[in-house]
Amino acid sequence: MSLKKNIIKICVIISMIAVTVSCAKKQTTVDNKQPVEPRQDIFIASGHMGVNYGPFHYDGQNPGTQVPLTQIQADLTLIAQTFTFIRTYTVANGMDQVVPAAAALGIQVALGVYCYPGDSVSTKADIDLAVSRAAGYPTFVTAIVIGNETNVDGPNYVGDSTVAGYMYYAKQQLTAASLTGITVSSCITGVGGFPGGISPSHGCPQIMQNCVSLNSQGDQVIFMTIYPYYGQKYNGQNTPSDISGNMQWSHDNGMAQAEALGLDVVIGEIGWPSTGNDSTMENAGNEGLNFAATLLWINGSNIYSESYNTLWFSMFDEPWKTGEPFNVGPYWGLYAANGATQPKFTIPPLQ
Repeated sequence: MSLKKNIIKICVIISMIAVTVSCAKKQTTVDNKQPVEPRQDIFIASGHMGVNYGPFHYDGQNPGTQVPLTQIQADLTLIAQTFTFIRTYTVANGMDQVVPAAAALGIQVALGVYCYPGDSVSTKADIDLAVSRAAGYPTFVTAIVIGNETNVDGPNYVGDSTVAGYMYYAKQQLTAASLTGITVSSCITGVGGFPGGISPSHGCPQIMQNCVSLNSQGDQVIFMTIYPYYGQKYNGQNTPSDISGNMQWSHDNGMAQAEALGLDVVIGEIGWPSTGNDSTMENAGNEGLNFAATLLWINGSNIYSESYNTLWFSMFDEPWKTGEPFNVGPYWGLYAANGATQPKFTIPPLQ
């Protein structure tokens, strides 16, 4: 980690007056080995689990709905009870307001930028907005994440070279604003690192290369979505408390290709739905079991003896997400939709 990152680390810790956070992480693993750290740790936290924040969690809200600051502040206040870092998906619809609101609570942000298919003007305008927010809060914006699963066939598909170009543009704008130490990355599917990808996901060699070349040592990471739930669903399994085989497959068929380039992987999404077409599999109890198993795995209790910064998907159920397989789309949240203030299960300590 660079000297600048160490200085930033101290600043962030001082700002978190509600808690005392040690620079030396204190989590333990089930086999009592020494705590392990990501080789390139871009978040300042006492554990490695953060959460994805999608704001459209009330009936009638969807992408395009302007999100009021009061809702963002209330959401982040609830998030801050458990988590110290988050990822967002867009700065549009008022979501740029997340940055100052998160900073006030000591929450670090991996700030997402949506890639509008076929619309470079809107995408670059959102990159400019993200950079301007980062300029105001450089110790709290830890990364700008350009695109989310753009490598998947469908309406949100954007080509590898196009996304890589947006990443380069973001780096140019950060440099022009004299902002260093903010990672420029992207979030791709877990098999996007595999040469050529695995259908319906495409490989992303240019995105991965830019995650290396646009960042300094200590900041070179790529975000990948990895879902043991889907692996188990499609293979007739139902063991939410045992994801080791699923994670090994994801490592060998995506993560390992990124690591071979010198990248560390941030697990950009992972989770288990609480409702779906099979109540014996998709239920809140299984979601809780899977959260606990995931927490152990990312903190180093895995065959690699490696820890991985991770964003749970998601903080809130989102009613607008209809049409996903198995009817699970609206039900990935730790909290139910429409203002729930208690989680669906008891969230264990993160370290």
